[in-house]
Amino acid sequence: MKLVRQNRRGFTLAEAMIAMVILAVATSAVILPFSTAGALTQESAKRTLAASLAADLLEEIQNTDLAMIDMLYDNIFEPAGTVRDANFQVFTDPVYGRFARLSTCSAADVGGESLIWATVYIYYNDIEIFQVSTLIGP
Repeated sequence: MKLVRQNRRGFTLAEAMIAMVILAVATSAVILPFSTAGALTQESAKRTLAASLAADLLEEIQNTDLAMIDMLYDNIFEPAGTVRDANFQVFTDPVYGRFARLSTCSAADVGGESLIWATVYIYYNDIEIFQVSTLIGP
């Protein structure tokens, strides 16, 4: 009786499934940091834009005559989609569409000097994400 020896070539089903599981685990370990980095980059860009919007409005307030600041900028709210630039033009870029801005100004007496405490709040989807304040004087 002759023994027929089978020449085994290829993978069995079990070996192929184990290889796929190992590949899936390795792929998820590589992809996870990239997706996290993408989310962090998007959040950073949003906060950078918020800081820029706040700084622009605060600069606008500082360049206004001291007697007019309270009347022009106290409790001024720009709802989402209506945030404007220094020329009073609404930003049309969709990037600004979810941002809202609020400015408050109040009198402050520091060492006998009459100053104004100006604060600018930036909101994204109705959540405050940035705030900046400064004292403005003559």
